[in-house]
Amino acid sequence: MFSKVISLLLVFLPILVHGILSKEHFVIERKLSGFGFHRDLETNIHMPSKLCEYLAATGCSLLIFQVLPSGVYADPFQLKSLEMFGFPKVLFDRNVDIEAAEYVSKPHEIFMYIDLSVYKPDQTTGHLSIEVSMPIHARYHKPLPWQADSEPRATISLLHPGVYSNCSQSDEHNTLKAPCDVSNSSLCAWSHISYISYSPQVEMSIPIGQEWHKPLVVTVTLVTTIVICALLCKTLISHRDNDIDKTS
Repeated sequence: MFSKVISLLLVFLPILVHGILSKEHFVIERKLSGFGFHRDLETNIHMPSKLCEYLAATGCSLLIFQVLPSGVYADPFQLKSLEMFGFPKVLFDRNVDIEAAEYVSKPHEIFMYIDLSVYKPDQTTGHLSIEVSMPIHARYHKPLPWQADSEPRATISLLHPGVYSNCSQSDEHNTLKAPCDVSNSSLCAWSHISYISYSPQVEMSIPIGQEWHKPLVVTVTLVTTIVICALLCKTLISHRDNDIDKTS
């Protein structure tokens, strides 16, 4: 009997603690959705009513600072196109080569600016919830030089982001010198906001090629290209003959 009570406590205690803390603390939850090389990094931000009221009253903005490792990238043009659907404005620290492989790429930083005036808190609780789904894409990794017994895979770890505000108080050690906005015309001191996260570190697993597959891949690609070119030539010749018959 006692063991069953302990088991129930272990199951429901985290849920109870989550509910209590989320009412008074800044909470971030993260997960990956989708499959394959193209995923959505979903970030859910929950702000307590007191913090929400303070930031909204002072016209504050949030800065989500995310470092993407060399194994993944976000497409600047894709994120720019999503702004018309309500996606936050995003600034990259460098040009992103979306065609480069993982072993010739470098990590890049993303500054995501969230205008709090766009979002409205819940009328009952006063809490503010913000959901951001950012498309990310895995890069091709260097193939293994040996033959593996099973399908080799690479694991890409995505660290939790830093959260900052442009008007909350913080000491110098907890500030970030970052662009004030996406125009990148000036720097501001962004104050760090501590948060709680119940989500584990996000990880992305993708398959890796093997060197011994190279002859097969090259052969199949070459044959496919030749067949498609032959079909295109046949179609063009056929259309030309039909046009000649119609004019004669």
